[in-house]
Amino acid sequence: MSTSIAHPSKRPTIQVYISGNRQFHTFVVHKDVLVRSSPKWRNTLATRPDAKDIIIENVDPTIFNIYVQWIYSRNDEITTLRTDSAACLTDAYLLGVKLGDKGFQKFASNKLLDFFTTHRIVPGVRFVNIFYELSKPGSAERLAVLDLWVESRHDAGKKIKSCVEDVHREFRADFVKALSVQTEGPVKDQPWVSQPDIFHMDALKAKEDVKAI
Repeated sequence: MSTSIAHPSKRPTIQVYISGNRQFHTFVVHKDVLVRSSPKWRNTLATRPDAKDIIIENVDPTIFNIYVQWIYSRNDEITTLRTDSAACLTDAYLLGVKLGDKGFQKFASNKLLDFFTTHRIVPGVRFVNIFYELSKPGSAERLAVLDLWVESRHDAGKKIKSCVEDVHREFRADFVKALSVQTEGPVKDQPWVSQPDIFHMDALKAKEDVKAI
């Protein structure tokens, strides 16, 4: 077990025990920094004002270390964040959700969307489902994912059916609506089957070939 001390001083601190990915790590963090970071931390520490430690399970200590760096610095260019790994960025996004920290959640989602855009990769089913499960209709996250699917074009025809069938039903509905705008006409449900001649997606192949997270 190892311990990380973040900015030690006389300000009250709490030991955060992180258990996950077959690792166990202890972080010493200032209570006031956690309180400012999210309502969930604020409520947790308010109900346990004398707490000296807290345990968070099923979180990769590496990802929590990134979180600690971010809540202290609010720096969007954290050097230890693997911006070349969709899995790492997704775990960071999910940690933001778990901790109720919308700022960190937004930070991670922006990095993840930048990753897909930079590498010209269409978000995989897991990523689409995560954003649709954890965000509200019309949210920036949903719109960004939808744009990446619609704006990346290549003739995929029926091949895409096996991939799209697995995604969140609300995404499918949004996707059909978006395609209707692109094609300037009505689009039937499951256009990748009924109207393969107008269904185009760039860099998107059959499910077994799609680069998915």
